[in-house]
Amino acid sequence: MISNVATAVTITANTVSTKNDFIASYTKVGDANISFQLTGTGKTEITPNGLIMSGSPGSTALLTKNGNIFYLLINNLP
Repeated sequence: MISNVATAVTITANTVSTKNDFIASYTKVGDANISFQLTGTGKTEITPNGLIMSGSPGSTALLTKNGNIFYLLINNLP
């Protein structure tokens, strides 16, 4: 869980990993935005919601790796 009550948070994820079982999940508990910054040379697939969790508390994000591709899925609650 990420406490972002009044201050926006940026999470930096390095997309260079040799592990195939990488997974990170995030749950928003405050009202401020949470943004993701992906660095490295790995391939990434990002959902249409982009890189920002801007929804209500309880919104979630999931960063996983499958083969050589990292996937970021953000579910912004209304």
